[in-house]
Amino acid sequence: MNVISKNRIHSPEHRIWFLSMDGLVGHALKAVELVRMGIVDTTRPYQTRRCHEPGYHLLFYIVEGQYEIWCQNKHVQADPNTLLLVPMHQIRQIRLISQKGTHVFVHPRPTRTWQATFESGFAVLQRQDTQNIARHLRELLAARLSTQPDAAELIQLYAQLLRVYLLRERQCILSPTDHVLTRRLDALWQQVNDEIDGKWTIARMARYVGVSQAHFQDICKRLMHTSPGQYLAGLRMEKAQSLLSETDATIASVAQAVGYSSEYSFSRLFLKHTGIRPGAYQKQLSTA
Repeated sequence: MNVISKNRIHSPEHRIWFLSMDGLVGHALKAVELVRMGIVDTTRPYQTRRCHEPGYHLLFYIVEGQYEIWCQNKHVQADPNTLLLVPMHQIRQIRLISQKGTHVFVHPRPTRTWQATFESGFAVLQRQDTQNIARHLRELLAARLSTQPDAAELIQLYAQLLRVYLLRERQCILSPTDHVLTRRLDALWQQVNDEIDGKWTIARMARYVGVSQAHFQDICKRLMHTSPGQYLAGLRMEKAQSLLSETDATIASVAQAVGYSSEYSFSRLFLKHTGIRPGAYQKQLSTA
């Protein structure tokens, strides 16, 4: 029996997986400003219709199957390796016309940084890497459920890969100056990762990027939507999780390895970042 609602028709074989924007995933994808993303495997009949403003845009990657779309008085049929760009204020209807279909949906927030991507209205683009996007998303979803010691590293890896794809869709809004600053920020955070136990003050990081401290904090907020201190703490906590899961190091030695001289300060921030104390995290892994 089909599942029917005012805006959707789903077959019994309809399967949807949501990726929640919290924890390591939320941290890694913070720069791309998402409400949510997910992947859908479905069969005919599948149809979705949006007739009101949901508060977010839509990136709709077709991975498998053929779909037809009505939007802005346009009717198109789309095959795999197609990306549909649908602004949040547009009525849209999407229907699967092949027997089976798989698509990835991404809901960006309606922020200034996404404005240029959607300002021209509904668009149909060719993307040759939809299979990779779907594969990385499935791998990320699996890693979030894994209890393996390397799960945290895998989460970070797949989230960063997805971040690259999504930033590509948003690149057109960056000015030449912002492109330069983005490359400098990427180089900075790579250096911080390589030297995570270093004394990374705001002044030192600003010098690395080649701007004043005030300007550095401003561009982090504008381009990354977080403060440099928060991003640095996130990188250190991710490294700490890896060390706690892969070694028998003491809490004190892990704290020093990620740049904290005080075990108390490290433990407090680890709890804030992960929701669990480092000792309990280590014990949880040892009994898994």
